[in-house]
Amino acid sequence: MISIQGYTDPIVPYSQNVRLHQALDKAGIRNELVTIPGGKHGGFSDTEMAKAYTAIRGFLDKQNIVRLTTAN
Repeated sequence: MISIQGYTDPIVPYSQNVRLHQALDKAGIRNELVTIPGGKHGGFSDTEMAKAYTAIRGFLDKQNIVRLTTAN
């Protein structure tokens, strides 16, 4: 499981996502929490979205779910 969350999310407290990922770790479930510093509840900038999508692709690749290739 991968989560993307803004650190200053006013709707879902960041601490709740941290607790979720700690519980997932304890249960032995593969997971990753990607933090968007200063990010809110969505509405991320282009740079923040690029960070999120890079993390998603990397996570899926590590799980052998998606193999990324680059075209020449």
